Amino acid sequence: MLWACNFLQWGTTARVAFLTGREDRQGAAASAAQALWLGVGLGAVLAVVVGALAALVLATSVAARVGPTTLGGHQIAYQTLIFLAFVMDALALSVQAIVGTQLGAGDVDGARTTSTHALRLGYMAGAALCIVVMATSPVLPRVFTSDPHVVYKAMVALLFVGAMQLASAPTFVLDGVLMGGADFAYVKWVTVASFIVFIPFAAAVLASHRLGITVIWAGLLVWITARAALNWLRFRGPRWTVISDTDLGDRQPGAAHNA
Repeated sequence: MLWACNFLQWGTTARVAFLTGREDRQGAAASAAQALWLGVGLGAVLAVVVGALAALVLATSVAARVGPTTLGGHQIAYQTLIFLAFVMDALALSVQAIVGTQLGAGDVDGARTTSTHALRLGYMAGAALCIVVMATSPVLPRVFTSDPHVVYKAMVALLFVGAMQLASAPTFVLDGVLMGGADFAYVKWVTVASFIVFIPFAAAVLASHRLGITVIWAGLLVWITARAALNWLRFRGPRWTVISDTDLGDRQPGAAHNA
């Protein structure tokens, strides 16, 4: 449900950003280009959603194969992770709409300032969530189960969920920033690349069940950290601001894959 809502919200904010920043560009050609770009953006967002879900579904599948207690602990941590994603998504969606509008109006400096402020807020929120989740990790699983084995495995996984919040902050915020800059293709390939990074961890647990929930969630920590690092590399450069000086009516869809 969360990812479906994100898909619709991201697509809507992308369209608003383009149309708001380019109101002066009228005519059939510009309208057709905007419609084409919206389709490209929505396709990339769908790929991002599928890529993110693929890593989480694979992790759950591996946990199920290890055993019922591992799966039970994993599910408690997984649901906590999804719940926390709502918090970061609120900031990401807001910054995407603002940055897209600023870049559409040619205000690159304003977009960078907004992005920097959003990152600071994200880091503060991530740090706060990290502390809260880690501090409550011995207690939270008992809300869901009294099985001591499941409680222990959930506690271990929740420690990783807490640590993941430090990487989730820049990941979510910069997803919003880059999509606000219509850099959909890059975000898509970041999601694919980070999923590939997680695969060896899943394979290792399948080969040796003794590695268990610790390696599963260590892999997810590396997965989200890889997304954060790759997003940061893109944010440091100028290529995500390309829509600030490019006419949608003149730009070819394929250029998104080269930006």
